[in-house]
Amino acid sequence: VAAYHKARGLFLPRVIWLVDFVAIVQALHPSWDVVVERAGEWGLRTALWVSLRRAQGVLREEFVPAWVMRAIRPAMPRRAYIEALLPADALEMPVNRLSNRAFQAVLGFPLMDRWQDRARFGAHYAGLRFRDALHRMRAGSKN
Repeated sequence: VAAYHKARGLFLPRVIWLVDFVAIVQALHPSWDVVVERAGEWGLRTALWVSLRRAQGVLREEFVPAWVMRAIRPAMPRRAYIEALLPADALEMPVNRLSNRAFQAVLGFPLMDRWQDRARFGAHYAGLRFRDALHRMRAGSKN
């Protein structure tokens, strides 16, 4: 669940979130078999992988078994794309120069494991951009 909320925030670099994420994992002592299974069922393997990878990279602490990271990491080339956008150990990401909406478009789709989630995200994103365009047109016609 924490990985889902992190993904919803599109992994913006807030160190306190990473510290909290590690504290949750360490306090719960999760059954990693169950974590991997549930992440797959819920379509959150990639989100979990990114969250754990960033927490381990930034905090320089390996608290997740290597086999778990291998089990949940996305396949290439999607993994290479995500790694380029979200370096594991960088506090500031190169994509920070993008607007929040551009960042959502660039990173949103690769983080999703299921096609139905990508379709829903795409439709929602397109609807929001259409709404923004209508607002701009209305604001322009009032001048």
